[in-house]
Amino acid sequence: MSLRKLLWALLAVCIVWTPAWAADSVSEAVMQGHFRGDLRLYSFDSDFDQENKSNSKDTALGGLFYYQTAPLKNISVGVAARTGFDLGNSKSDSTYLLLPTNDENERLTYGAMQEYWIKGEWADTAIKIGAQQVNTPFLNGHDIRLMPKSYRGISVENKSFENLVLQAMHFTDILGWTDSNFQSLSRFTDRTGTVTEDRGVSLVGAVWNPVENLQLEGYDYQFWDMYNDLYGRIKYDHPFNETFTGYTDLRYLAQNTVGQNLLDKKDSYMLGAAVGLKAYGADLQFLYANIGEDDIENPGGGRLMLLQQVAFSKRAEDNVYAVILQYDFGYLGLAGLTGNTSYGYYDSPESGPNASFDIKEWDFMLRYKFSDALKGWRATARYAIVDGDNSTGGGGYDRNDLRFQLSYKFAFDLNELSN
Repeated sequence: MSLRKLLWALLAVCIVWTPAWAADSVSEAVMQGHFRGDLRLYSFDSDFDQENKSNSKDTALGGLFYYQTAPLKNISVGVAARTGFDLGNSKSDSTYLLLPTNDENERLTYGAMQEYWIKGEWADTAIKIGAQQVNTPFLNGHDIRLMPKSYRGISVENKSFENLVLQAMHFTDILGWTDSNFQSLSRFTDRTGTVTEDRGVSLVGAVWNPVENLQLEGYDYQFWDMYNDLYGRIKYDHPFNETFTGYTDLRYLAQNTVGQNLLDKKDSYMLGAAVGLKAYGADLQFLYANIGEDDIENPGGGRLMLLQQVAFSKRAEDNVYAVILQYDFGYLGLAGLTGNTSYGYYDSPESGPNASFDIKEWDFMLRYKFSDALKGWRATARYAIVDGDNSTGGGGYDRNDLRFQLSYKFAFDLNELSN
């Protein structure tokens, strides 16, 4: 029996036998369950400068709805659903991957199960089996479109030691941004069409805060017969006084081929450092990243050193430089309003197998979190100006990218409805 079939058989048995553990309390566990939702209205529009290149544009309404029972004998069950609605998009525009499309590039309204899992908690250890969202550096929700990604498998998290979190996971399937059904994670990652086995990804990791203001992270990901990720991060905040705080963020990723090397990759790496200063609501950061001799793969999202609206620090042999300024306008009496401006320069080699065009990107963002009677609502406007070096073939990359995002999050316990 394959590992995937074994996991789903175990999940089915657990769900069937849950009432037998304490039949008289099942209804109570259900009625004390927790419900939360996230409604989203997104509009993404990428206007390319090149006349013969189709613009990318999507506008969609979506929702995520989660339910989790209260623990019963340390066991809880959770389900989640998602849905997306087309709001009159044109099939002449390229998709921005907010919704699935058909062969004629028409956007499709759809629904899917986002999560379904059973979780047990004993001795500071949580074991979750089934479809779930996870949050690790290079396998996470990758929530940059209408819907986040989910993964199907098993995860274990231990918090027995003070200030230390240990994790181990194995996933065989993924639900992508626009998927209605889970698909093989190995085949989702494959770009060569050679993957025939669904071996998925295994990972172990640790997050440790040995002293105040210092965080250490270490993760090992095994994308079987494709590549291995070894990731480390050191983040340190240093308060100079009550007003000024400096910080350093160092990250390293080694991405090496393993097994049959089905992606036909070369060994590569990401090395990055950021230094910053916070004061009076402002956060000014300077950043550098260097990439090895192959592109960085990140099918499950990734804490790349620089993640701008369009460009990321993942191209082979890029040297990336950036300055980022964030500001909390609450210091000026505008509570709930924040802003972000960044400039990134992606310096590509001029010769050799990885020669490409340089990229410059300016990003601007304003976000407002409502309060009082409108608590839970959040509005975001983002605008990017992207310039590829025309002298080295980057003209087709030039664009203006505009995004509007309106969301509403809510939550309640079911027993509140009967009070």
